[in-house]
Amino acid sequence: MYIYTDGVSADLLDVSAETTGFDDRAVLLKLSDAQTAIGEAGRAATTTEQTETVESLRELHRYLTQATDLQAWLIDGRDAVLNAYDAIDDGDDEDAVESELDATEEAVENASDPFEAISDVDSGSMDAIDAIGTDEYEAKQRQFEVELDALERLETALSTIYSQRTQLEDARDDIDDGDYDSAENTADRASDELDDAIDDLEDLEENLSSEADAFEDPIEDVLELARDYEDEAGSVEDEAQSQ
Repeated sequence: MYIYTDGVSADLLDVSAETTGFDDRAVLLKLSDAQTAIGEAGRAATTTEQTETVESLRELHRYLTQATDLQAWLIDGRDAVLNAYDAIDDGDDEDAVESELDATEEAVENASDPFEAISDVDSGSMDAIDAIGTDEYEAKQRQFEVELDALERLETALSTIYSQRTQLEDARDDIDDGDYDSAENTADRASDELDDAIDDLEDLEENLSSEADAFEDPIEDVLELARDYEDEAGSVEDEAQSQ
């Protein structure tokens, strides 16, 4: 387990979506070596106990391989969330924002398959070789689950914020062109969309479990950004109504 935790500890929970220096390639390289050793052990097994131990090792190997892939995507996803937030908050151009949003979406999509794979792992096999206990496996699974949920909801919120930022720009253009009804309707729709995003982020923030502490600050930042744009939507709507 030390290679997974970069030699800091033997506890998988010490690695989270905000961990820096997680080297998935190094972990996978070690796992490749382990796979060779497991294969040799399998060929040498002569008793039922030895065969069962080899099967447990194979299950552990499968778990760690998928967990490593998932861990890397969660880390990349959290970084992408921060970058997307900065790009929107700084008023970056369309290409810059969409690039970061695409990276966030990619992380969500690529994290889904390994998450499903580790959910199918027989946790009982962990105890059989005294490498990862059932309790540690289940705790790590909860961490993966809540971090992936936070990542997915942040990706949705950021996409909503950006799309409504674009709508509000269109509404301001409509005001400049004297099309006040269109501006009011656009701003009203933007306000509704942002309200929904705010409600979901507030729910996420209020119910965030300790296993997802890595996303506490990003959630707070994105929530504040959504509220700022919701305020702007209200201002645009008021301006259109006053004309």
